[in-house]
Amino acid sequence: MDTDEFLSAVDIGYRTVPEDSDLLVVGEMGIANTTTRRCCARAARRRRGALAGRGTGVDDSGLARKRAAIETR
Repeated sequence: MDTDEFLSAVDIGYRTVPEDSDLLVVGEMGIANTTTRRCCARAARRRRGALAGRGTGVDDSGLARKRAAIETR
């Protein structure tokens, strides 16, 4: 996906949400979905790192590094 395609996709998504909405629940799949979940949890004031998942093939030490990095942000 190049920059123009990305911006077009974001614009379409932005225009799809009704202006009077007060809640938006989105879903996605693939690489970085645990990061997205972490961002949603942060907005909901939950402990961020605890919600980070293993993802695609991450071992125990990788998961620990991922959670530590999330907690510092």
